[in-house]
Amino acid sequence: MDKYLVGENLHNLQKLSDILDMPLTFVDLEATGLVHEKMFAIIEIGAIKITRNSVVESSSLVDPEMKIPPLITDITGINDNMVKGFPKFPYFNKFFTTTSNEDVLCGYNSKSFDATGIKRMGKKYKSEYTFENQLDFRHIFLKQRNSLTGVSSQKGSLVEACNFYNVKMPTVGTAHRAGFDIAITALLAEKIFEHHGLSILQREIDQLANE
Repeated sequence: MDKYLVGENLHNLQKLSDILDMPLTFVDLEATGLVHEKMFAIIEIGAIKITRNSVVESSSLVDPEMKIPPLITDITGINDNMVKGFPKFPYFNKFFTTTSNEDVLCGYNSKSFDATGIKRMGKKYKSEYTFENQLDFRHIFLKQRNSLTGVSSQKGSLVEACNFYNVKMPTVGTAHRAGFDIAITALLAEKIFEHHGLSILQREIDQLANE
């Protein structure tokens, strides 16, 4: 797998992990469709685990045990042949159980899509994930952008957020692949904290630190 964060300084995220005394696990999914759709399945997982001392990137294609719709292949570049031989979702149960119980799940639109999608897949295979500790950087971006511009809007893609904060994109990789997108999300999160400071999450920090 490509490593997108080699040489990047994520000291704010590592400091936040230290303050909370919990890893920050950023997760991004590529899937066969929207979470509410009947034929929903995960086809790729990208993850970054950040602690006070380390930043570890990982990603894997996932066998969805169903055909990948042509529209999804057009968007992601992932087709049926590519996922053959890769693990099915239950293989990742230990990872998601640990993330749910011990980490702060982070992402972009992760509360609505990624966490919900993982929970749905867990139930399909008789596993339960709660993800009680979450930071969704889409919500954080919208709050800060709206405060800075005075324009109230609930619309904002990952690309728009990165453009707003002038996030430098990696020179390798492509959008709509889980490893690339989650690296961009981590870079965005670092940039937000660089710009505003960790104090913008003081309420969340207090809440998470006391749990």
